[in-house]
Amino acid sequence: MRCKRIDTDVLVVGGGAAGIMAAISAKERGANVLVISKGSIGLSGCTPISLGSMRGAVTEDESVFSPERHFKETFQGGRLIGDRGLIRVMTSKTVEMFEKLRDSGVPLSFHSQGAYAKSSEGRSGQTLVNTLLGYAQGLGVRERNWTIVLDLLTADGTVKGVIAFDRRLKIILLIAAKTVVLATGGAGGLYLATDNPRSILGDGYALAYLTGVQLINMEFVQFLPVIYPPSVRSHPIPAWVFEEWKHVTPGILRNSKGESVLDRHGLLNREILRDNLILAIGREMLSGREIDGGIELDLTDIPESIYSSSKRTVSFMRSLRADGIDPANSTYILAPAAHYFLGGVKVDKNSETRIKGLFAAGEVAGGIHGSNRIGGNALTDALVFGEIAGKNASERSFTLAKPDIDKELALKELLSSSDISKSQVSDTLELRSSRDKIRGILSSSAGPVRERLTLEKASEELTRELTLVESSHPGFEATLPAWFETRNMILVGLMVVCSALKRTESRGCHFRRDYPFRDDLYWRVSIEVGLEEGQMMLNCRNSS
Repeated sequence: MRCKRIDTDVLVVGGGAAGIMAAISAKERGANVLVISKGSIGLSGCTPISLGSMRGAVTEDESVFSPERHFKETFQGGRLIGDRGLIRVMTSKTVEMFEKLRDSGVPLSFHSQGAYAKSSEGRSGQTLVNTLLGYAQGLGVRERNWTIVLDLLTADGTVKGVIAFDRRLKIILLIAAKTVVLATGGAGGLYLATDNPRSILGDGYALAYLTGVQLINMEFVQFLPVIYPPSVRSHPIPAWVFEEWKHVTPGILRNSKGESVLDRHGLLNREILRDNLILAIGREMLSGREIDGGIELDLTDIPESIYSSSKRTVSFMRSLRADGIDPANSTYILAPAAHYFLGGVKVDKNSETRIKGLFAAGEVAGGIHGSNRIGGNALTDALVFGEIAGKNASERSFTLAKPDIDKELALKELLSSSDISKSQVSDTLELRSSRDKIRGILSSSAGPVRERLTLEKASEELTRELTLVESSHPGFEATLPAWFETRNMILVGLMVVCSALKRTESRGCHFRRDYPFRDDLYWRVSIEVGLEEGQMMLNCRNSS
């Protein structure tokens, strides 16, 4: 198989908001920057399909929406286990972030608690990423699409680059980089039902783990109620919709008996957040009161005047109608779908991991959101820490020499996880079957509601699946990237399942039927996952 070497100062892996912002930040400081993505930069990933909403202070005037209030909301919303140092950084940088976006040409519409990217077609996330990408291209940031990273290269605790595969040219790329920024997003594609693109499989988590980097809070997977008739594109319904409209029509959500789900679970008199909303839906489904795999959403009694009552509401309704959804005149089925991974790669305030020169930003990084992410913080997190990661990666690169990489040794190590002498070569259909099995295992055991027996069974099944995959040779052009993606899926699945099994309480988006209550005495901690002597090890650490 052909192999080509590429050199760069800063390599950014991922083409969403975090990755493009990191590239801009590094390039503006004079670094040679290359962005690679396993899809099309700016078009794949979750940013283009997001609502484009960013939470945070928009002015230094603290009488409006202050960084301190944002900090408290984020920490308390995360159920007291978010990394306070990281939260403080994020919430103190939003005024600068919005200024940066304006300078980059992003059209913004401001509201009392942040802003969103303006779009006449309801595609605010696409507008955001398109504008940032155009700005990055104008700076001279290099791009390489359809390129998947297979392995991170390190030596003496320092990153040296990556081995990647160009899906279009069918060649191996040896990319020597002084610093690397992981901005690969989350892993929603590990579940059967998700509002993420199916290609979001947790590659960054697995790459970091296999390099010896610790991950944190991997049990916390946020699910959202998503509209799921086959005739329309799946679309998440944010918690604020139910909170703002529940008193207008208490029956906004109904089970198969016609009962108000919000009333049954005490949410008419409590603030509706993402975690308690999805838990109520999950409990209804487990109790057999579901309708066609979900529960009914009925907005037909909402007065038309409410739909145009605020900028946020107008933007939300526009995005629904852009996807062919007409809530004013039709009812829909809502079902839980994997939306966002709250855990991820452990980083410091500089977005750097324990491997020198390896940074992470966006959903691939963990610790900020604790056990529950509040609305609007995903893009704020991605943009603030994308800027920080790019800045520090650039400055670090100026102090380092060009990496010395032995091409033959690097390729040999790439295939070391599977004995090349084995006659069993991966088959595309077998890998596809394995992926479907992984998704089924996680969906049935590590969804919104969990318990010990199903988690233990899932751990055993995933371990067997990992053994089967690793006992085969990755193959070459046709199956090489799929083999690595499948292996990554299993590793990330094990991180989620084992962490969920270890946390014997319910907190945020992690609910255990066998441990239904929050336990602040013993479990106000974070669970770290790491690779030690070839084994996945879990340890508890006090939340900082």
